Amino acid sequence: MPPEEIPTGQCPECGHSLHGSLAGVPKPKAGEPSVCVHCGALTIFTDKLELRLLDWSEWRLLTHAKKKDLVATRAVILARIRAAKVEALPDKMARSLLSLPQPT
Repeated sequence: MPPEEIPTGQCPECGHSLHGSLAGVPKPKAGEPSVCVHCGALTIFTDKLELRLLDWSEWRLLTHAKKKDLVATRAVILARIRAAKVEALPDKMARSLLSLPQPT
């Protein structure tokens, strides 16, 4: 996909830039739901291919398979975020959060 066709907007929840996040994937269509790779926000592409938060009425119209895919993707992103936060903690505190035995 040529760079000029890649949406360059931002996540409406965290402000993370989409530039480069969609490289190598098919161009999204208006009304297509997505998940922010930075914060896990459930979003949807507008007619201008800008993102906005997905609302309840739109969620209800999605197929079960699409909901399952979005929830699974979001779970992976949120797990990655939690793991990064734990890695940033001091070793003793991180071990206690992960319920690992403390070295003696």
